[in-house]
Amino acid sequence: MCTREPFVTVKFKEKSPEQSPGKSPEESHEKKEEPTVLLTFPQNFIFETGEMAALTRAFDWSQTAVGPIDQWPETLLITFNTMLASRQPMFLWWGKDLVQFYNDAYRPSLGADKHPRALGQNAIDCWPEVWPIIGPQIETVMTTGQATWHENQLVPIIRDGKLEDVYWTYGYSPVRDPNGIICGTLVVSTDTTDRVLAEQRQLTSQEQYKALFELASDAIFVADIEGRVTEANHAACKLLGYTRDEFLQLNYADIVAPSERPRLWSERDALLHGGVSVEEWHLVTKNGSLLATEVSAAILPDGRWQAFVRDITDRKHLERERSRLIRELQQQRERLADLFQQAPAFFAVLRGPDYIFEMINPLYQQLMGQRDLIGKSVREAVPEAEGQGFIALLDEVYRSGKSFVGRRTPIHLARTASQPLEERFLDFVYQPRREADGTISGIIALGVDVTESKRAEMALMQTEKLAAVGRLASSIAHEINNPLESVTNLLYLARETAWNPETREYLNIADRELRRVSVIANQTLRFHKQSSRPQFITCEELIDSAISVYQGRLVNSNVEVERRKRAKHPVFCFEGEIRQVLSNLIVNAIDAMHPHGGRLLMRSREGTDWKTGRKGLILTVADTGSGMASDTAARIFEPFFTTKEIGGTGLGLWVSHEIVQRHGGTLAVRSSQRQGRSGAVFTLFLPFEAVVR
Repeated sequence: MCTREPFVTVKFKEKSPEQSPGKSPEESHEKKEEPTVLLTFPQNFIFETGEMAALTRAFDWSQTAVGPIDQWPETLLITFNTMLASRQPMFLWWGKDLVQFYNDAYRPSLGADKHPRALGQNAIDCWPEVWPIIGPQIETVMTTGQATWHENQLVPIIRDGKLEDVYWTYGYSPVRDPNGIICGTLVVSTDTTDRVLAEQRQLTSQEQYKALFELASDAIFVADIEGRVTEANHAACKLLGYTRDEFLQLNYADIVAPSERPRLWSERDALLHGGVSVEEWHLVTKNGSLLATEVSAAILPDGRWQAFVRDITDRKHLERERSRLIRELQQQRERLADLFQQAPAFFAVLRGPDYIFEMINPLYQQLMGQRDLIGKSVREAVPEAEGQGFIALLDEVYRSGKSFVGRRTPIHLARTASQPLEERFLDFVYQPRREADGTISGIIALGVDVTESKRAEMALMQTEKLAAVGRLASSIAHEINNPLESVTNLLYLARETAWNPETREYLNIADRELRRVSVIANQTLRFHKQSSRPQFITCEELIDSAISVYQGRLVNSNVEVERRKRAKHPVFCFEGEIRQVLSNLIVNAIDAMHPHGGRLLMRSREGTDWKTGRKGLILTVADTGSGMASDTAARIFEPFFTTKEIGGTGLGLWVSHEIVQRHGGTLAVRSSQRQGRSGAVFTLFLPFEAVVR
């Protein structure tokens, strides 16, 4: 018994044509019940067992216009199974999208470029190279039902990676359903290329070949498999200086430069496996000179070796000259780049109106710090430049074409991401960069960093100012000493005659402060000279004496004083100088809280300077004033720097800092301008043994 596959019954509704032959459109569109055809097929629908049968079963037809196999119409199934069973190369296009089917016999004609992807593909997508030829033929079959027949028709197709001339004998036949509707085109074909080419070779006369051979502008010669020259045209004889008879006595190897002969035979062997070789060779002329040539070689159908030779001596000379010029240009560029890198000034090339960094030298990178500049705009890479007017300067130079020269120009740069802005001084030029046609394509920035020179000048000016102040202070001290002595004597007499203890205490305070005025007057700007007698003093005495002098001003300024005294160990120091420091800090705090008032915090504790390991007294003077910006806080200990305009000398904190340093201590500041948390905090550290005994 034969084992039979399970069967299924499929219903096909055969639709009436839109317009049946011989009927008018009105008659064709009459409504009538469509007949249902009941067919019984094996469940897999495909009968054959070859490669194309297997590929067809595995293919996802639901992604095509024909739909799944179990929905194929009867006509398609019958035609396709018939085609699969045939050993004649056959091809089927189905439906208006011309979905493709083919059998095992047709498969070799497709080549690896199209098989197996041609299965289920639309015809125009599969055959773009021949569609101008076969498209009209298919359309004729699909629209008129008239079969076609073509013998030895040239239809080039892409096969095995190249466009190949292929001759075919083929016929196109319409495939109709039971109602006569044309559903597809069946192709029966045979590749007749070999036969056609053989006939063409026979039809090509020797005279025609010779005419083409002789008229060619390129040198052509033919050699047998051993390299013996059998043919040479006029151009070949002229190129190498031989007569035709002389040429036919040569071997191909005789005309190749000796240094290149070893590769001659390997090239020939490669050609025997098919293809065309295009190589550069040096050929030897009859007089022994060398010619640079480009040789296109191929094996002819009869097994001979044919070469097309073109003289490229002039081209090679131009290439060598071009290479020489390129090398010289490269050397010039390298020298220019080397000079650019070694230039004693910073240098940058900015491209376009957005000022993109195209080139920079090491000095420019050093000026800008650790930044990634190349390929970025100035706004992106150096954002702080815009707020300082440098972008506006670049815009003006780019617009006007006029250079800009800056002298001792200040710029604030963030040298690293973690550091605050640092003031630098630059001498620089912004020069418009012009192209050959005169258009401006960017800006060249060139200059030098003169920060150190500028700071030296400023230091010299400060020194001169300090010298002038020192001379003035000496003069003042000399002039006021005598009046001070007189007042001191009067205070002494008043104190001795005063009977009220409270009055006597006020006179003592006045005498003490008057003596401090005398010390300040005599030692102003001469801080290398110490007071004569250091002594022990507690933080309570220091704070109380400083606060008491400014009690009236504190009350009038609506400033509340908060004291927190935790330190008990006395400090050995010059009492008057430390009082002067505290006085300066208190006065500055009162000024910072003017006119709205606030809180003045005076605190003390014992602590350690962790840099030196020394124990000492820490005094804190804090206020709830307006606070300072970070750049202001960084400069407050500089001489003559003040934020009080005409009301300040810029010497108070500088003097205080000098006093603290001379005592081996430190004076630091923190400040904030945040809303609701503004103010400044000065921290004074004094070692317990601030003065060596």
